[in-house]
Amino acid sequence: MERVRNSTLEETSGNTEFYFSHFPVVRSESLTTKLRVVFDGSMKTSSGISLNETMKVGPILQDDLFSILLRLRVHKIVLISDLEKMYRQIWIHSDDRKYQKILWRKEEHEDIETFQLKTVTYGTSSAPYLAVKCLKTLANDEEKAFPNASKIAKRDFYVDDLITGVESEEEGIALYKELTVMFGKAGFNLRKWISNSESVLNAIPGENRADQLDSVFQNTMKTLGLKYNPKTDTFLFSLQPGNIQFTKRNILSEIGKLFDPLGLISPVIVTAKMFLQELWLLNFSWDEKLDEKTVLRWRQIVSGMEHINQIQIDRHAFVSSSSDIEFHGFCDASEKAYAACLYVKCKHNGETTVKLLCAKTRVAPVKQISLARLELCAALLLTNLIKKVRESLDEHSIGRQWFAWTDSQIVLAWISKLPCKWKTFVANRVSAIQEVLSPDQWKYVKSEDNPADLASRGCSSLELSNAKEWWNGPTWLVSDSYKQDNTQVVELNNVPEAKKIKVTSLVVAPELDIFGRYSHYSKLIKITSLCLRFIFNLRQKKENRATGFIKQEELSSAECCLIKMVQQEKFSEEMDRLNKNKPVNQNSKLKSLNPMIDQSGILRVGGRLENANIEFNRKHQIILPPEHKFTKLLIVHEHEKNAHAGQQVMINHLRQKFWILNSRTLIRQLLHKCLRCFRAKMPPPSNQLMGNLPKERVNATSRPFLISGVDYCGPFQIKRLGGRMNTFWKAYVVLFICFTTKAVHIEVASDLSTKTFLAALKRFSARRGLPAEIFSDNGTNFVGANNELKGLESSTAMMGIKWHFIPGNSPHFGGLWESNVKSYKRHLKASIGNQILTYEELLTISTIVESYLNSRPLVPMFPNDPEDFDVLTPGHFLVGGSLLSVPENNVIDVTSNRLTRWKLIQKIHQSFWKRWSTEYLHHLQQRNKWMVERNNIKLKDLVLIREDNLHPLQWAMGRVVKVHPGFDDKVRAVEVKTKNGILKRSVTRLAPLPIND
Repeated sequence: MERVRNSTLEETSGNTEFYFSHFPVVRSESLTTKLRVVFDGSMKTSSGISLNETMKVGPILQDDLFSILLRLRVHKIVLISDLEKMYRQIWIHSDDRKYQKILWRKEEHEDIETFQLKTVTYGTSSAPYLAVKCLKTLANDEEKAFPNASKIAKRDFYVDDLITGVESEEEGIALYKELTVMFGKAGFNLRKWISNSESVLNAIPGENRADQLDSVFQNTMKTLGLKYNPKTDTFLFSLQPGNIQFTKRNILSEIGKLFDPLGLISPVIVTAKMFLQELWLLNFSWDEKLDEKTVLRWRQIVSGMEHINQIQIDRHAFVSSSSDIEFHGFCDASEKAYAACLYVKCKHNGETTVKLLCAKTRVAPVKQISLARLELCAALLLTNLIKKVRESLDEHSIGRQWFAWTDSQIVLAWISKLPCKWKTFVANRVSAIQEVLSPDQWKYVKSEDNPADLASRGCSSLELSNAKEWWNGPTWLVSDSYKQDNTQVVELNNVPEAKKIKVTSLVVAPELDIFGRYSHYSKLIKITSLCLRFIFNLRQKKENRATGFIKQEELSSAECCLIKMVQQEKFSEEMDRLNKNKPVNQNSKLKSLNPMIDQSGILRVGGRLENANIEFNRKHQIILPPEHKFTKLLIVHEHEKNAHAGQQVMINHLRQKFWILNSRTLIRQLLHKCLRCFRAKMPPPSNQLMGNLPKERVNATSRPFLISGVDYCGPFQIKRLGGRMNTFWKAYVVLFICFTTKAVHIEVASDLSTKTFLAALKRFSARRGLPAEIFSDNGTNFVGANNELKGLESSTAMMGIKWHFIPGNSPHFGGLWESNVKSYKRHLKASIGNQILTYEELLTISTIVESYLNSRPLVPMFPNDPEDFDVLTPGHFLVGGSLLSVPENNVIDVTSNRLTRWKLIQKIHQSFWKRWSTEYLHHLQQRNKWMVERNNIKLKDLVLIREDNLHPLQWAMGRVVKVHPGFDDKVRAVEVKTKNGILKRSVTRLAPLPIND
């Protein structure tokens, strides 16, 4: 609070501000604040409006009192505290302080001064929200540093009161420290600590406890209005009837003093509720004195409550949070009230305990209803109570068994059936019950064993204190015999409230969908004309009937009939208004066309061409909707009729007679789906996002060529020298490439046979080591024929080599060796030109080209970098350096430690692989094409198989029968069934037909 300068009347005119009225409230039972100053924000000003009426209240951010007290019964150790002057620890914005002004003076003889409050003020409507919002914000900000305290602050605060618990004393001390530090960061002080554990209290400084340590266990503390004795760890109730004048107002005030949010003593309180209802029916005014009979009835109720002070209820209802826990709810109803009570059953260390958890009661409505309906209302009350307890207990209720008990067989019969079988009153409540509890969870209990019967009838406090079945449930609940299904359901014929089912037979003739039965416009017109001829002949004499071929007049009549059907279906509202000589609505999509109906009843364009010297159909086109099947059949028919004309030609042609709404979009869509147009326009190939490099290319191996690719190139013509004439024949080059280092090995083969290739493979393995895996294509230039392919696969398997084949006709799958074959041919052509070499010369040149390829840098070089000449090449992994580098000096005679030299060689070799992982591997990161993710080709899609040497109209058509998705679920290879068999192809060699869209 700060003093502000007193303003004159002229200075304050036009300014918006508010002055509180304030008064003291004395609370003698309070431990800390005996006198509380209350500021009245609801006081109306001279304008007739109070401050609270202009403020926004804000949403509710904390749990209700029932949930917080319910959770208090879960934990073994209780922790209760209070935030000291919570509202006064929170600043408000300086611009808003003018709305919190007061007038004050300390002594009567002093002048009155003006003060304004700088903090959140108790008495304003937004104060609870602002204070709680600060607590929530603090908990969110400190969640990482104080996870347990943050969780408690969000869940277990009711305004400024902390009510929580833990399972052990160590956890309680740790939580106290964590809460104290977290709230201290925001300037809050937790005080008045209460606990049922002496060890926990000993860890708390005396000034922060509710009272001195010795007196804590002697006094009874009020916890949110409910009395709690920490020494006995019990809840208590007290009632001190006042000496009042017996009026309806005063009695209502006395009943309001019975504070029992968990419903633990609801059998006693429900008697007061029933009396209040009776009092209401007697039509007493608020301050009218009651008659003697009514006062006597009230005195009897009060006398029945005199033993409430003797009732003590164990706070701790859960033996252990890790024990086997079940929840059992009971409900019952009488003519005056209905009730529900919930018990928790715990099994721990061979012992079973059952304790009352909470209860609810309701008085029966004034309008009398049947007892069966009241029993159903009790079942719904129990259902809502179980739902609320589930939400409140959260993790303590998950995975637990829930049982609901009622002594009404009629209610069980109602719940066991679908709600639709009952009348509205029963159906609505059964539906709400079945949303929370299944019919299997409901059980039957005898009336004498139903503890809810006590709460539905009411009783005195003395009877309640001795009612063991109320505090601990039926005696048989300790055993498990009830888990057998003992539900006795009344036969359906005897159950009241059953809905009478009225059977009505209604036959609806299905509408003839002639447009959906035919896929060609001409056939649709011909069938319609035959139907019209049949109808015409039925009305004519035999000699006047139409026979023979269909005439043009009949086709035109059929077309007009179909057009009117389409227009009546899509433009019925517009046609109705036009037939009544009314204009179409302003929001109609035909408004701009100025539509009209001709003599045949067809809707046409009115337009602005009435004076044009053109034929009638071009002047007033027939209007057609774009989404109808007839319109689409018409466009396809005219498109095929006009030699598959393009979009603009089709628009111009159709508008000679028809005006199709949104015609440009519709025609473009239909022409896109025309298969003949699609095949004639060089269909674009399918593609997919370039896949990730296989693991064989991006993971280091123990040596080069452990994983290799192989391909043939050639043939090359070679000659044999000798004699007068040279003999010429063909030779081939077998190129092996290492998947990891891109090192190349070249062999010369005399033919394409499996035998010759195996010989080249053996030579390669003898010099480079036996590969573990080989990748290759399965084209005819490699395997020759299918039989040789099987022989090759079998032979390499005997050598311990795993062979992989890429999809056919998909060279980009083998781009690694294809690019090196291209480089080999370029070097060979540059070296020999048009010369024809001998076998030895070709082998020599090929080996030299191999050394060139193995000396290429693996990553791009930067000419401006003087240190960029020591680049990594495949040769580093083969011989320790580039194959074309200058030989080093002979250092054999230099004395050195052999072990040191060996370690140096190992270090150099390992440095090559390190450079490979840091320089070369990152060079492979980018995708140079196919950078957009496409939709996958799916099973049963129709596709065209691209052939480079054929016109698209000659490409084979097939259906996808199998897809091969990669690790990223992207399909890049499929198997296609054609008339010649099943082919495996890359998606880049396929063109999906537009009918798949």
